[in-house]
Amino acid sequence: MKNNLFGEKVSYENFAPPFVLIALMSRFVNRYQSAANAFFKELSWQQMFFLNGVTLFKEAPSIKDMADFLGCTHQNANKLYAKLLQDGYIVSQQDGNDRRKQRIYLTDKAQSFLADNKVGSSESVKEIFSVVSDDEMEILIDAMAKLTESVGEK
Repeated sequence: MKNNLFGEKVSYENFAPPFVLIALMSRFVNRYQSAANAFFKELSWQQMFFLNGVTLFKEAPSIKDMADFLGCTHQNANKLYAKLLQDGYIVSQQDGNDRRKQRIYLTDKAQSFLADNKVGSSESVKEIFSVVSDDEMEILIDAMAKLTESVGEK
């Protein structure tokens, strides 16, 4: 392993590689969220992730679908949903087949916001990942997919 992954003040030699990896992943996510929050200004990274997630579903998602996609609890997804609903980024409609479900749709405000920030956001992500080769990216994606499934199985 490389030296000084966490700076000169930290010693991690007594930690097994999986714990070092977890620390690095957490550190990356925290730093990325801070940078994304500063970039988007009016929305948090989690709110942006929620909005982008809505666009990926073949049919309008429910809050449960969004919680599964985000990898969080229903309660946390519901908090994001409520804030985005209150701020006019999403609307919900009752599912035609299951009256218990609310389907989530983006408003024109959300679609404009995503479109306005697409280029800048894409450029920022490209810059961050420019230090990783295409082959390394594939390895990272495969490894993260396996780890995510492993955590979800427990």
